Amino acid sequence: MDRGPGHDARHRAARSPTRLLGSFAPGAAGLALCVGVPAAARPGTTTHPEVAHGVGAGLLPRVRGLAGGARAVAHRRAAVRLLSPARPASPASRPASSERPPHA
Repeated sequence: MDRGPGHDARHRAARSPTRLLGSFAPGAAGLALCVGVPAAARPGTTTHPEVAHGVGAGLLPRVRGLAGGARAVAHRRAAVRLLSPARPASPASRPASSERPPHA
């Protein structure tokens, strides 16, 4: 498989921007269809079903682009979390005793 978890995490972190850009293209095309088709409709020549078909055809790539973008951002966060060095807890953030604090 791969040589080590560090190499794999670096490789995954490099793929995240590519995924984000790959999701941007269908999202932008879908948005253009969802906005452009109703804007280009002319009264008397364009029927309601034609406009609905155009908006529906743009909705699918738009949703795909949004879902892919969210997935790319979540993937990037996970890869950055894996690549960042573990920070030791400071003494001020740890409780002095193992007892539960009193409720206010």
